[in-house]
Amino acid sequence: MVAPGTEIKLWVRPLLGEPLQLSMSELDKISDLKKTIERNLSIAQASQQLVHFGSPLEDEDRSLAQCGILDNDTLVLIKKEACLLT
Repeated sequence: MVAPGTEIKLWVRPLLGEPLQLSMSELDKISDLKKTIERNLSIAQASQQLVHFGSPLEDEDRSLAQCGILDNDTLVLIKKEACLLT
């Protein structure tokens, strides 16, 4: 177990492309993580769907620790496509 506010390293694995290793605080929110992914991979936050051990991370106000994300965990990044109505 890490001390509160401790920096953790995690992997973000897009379905297409190379995995990205990030350093975050365990107190950072999912929204903070999505901002960091947007800066590094140029994928808009609204287009990101993150999955941790098969569970989608829906609540962007929860911290990484509250979501059970630990040091060296891997998150799968799914890019949501825009749906066009005709």
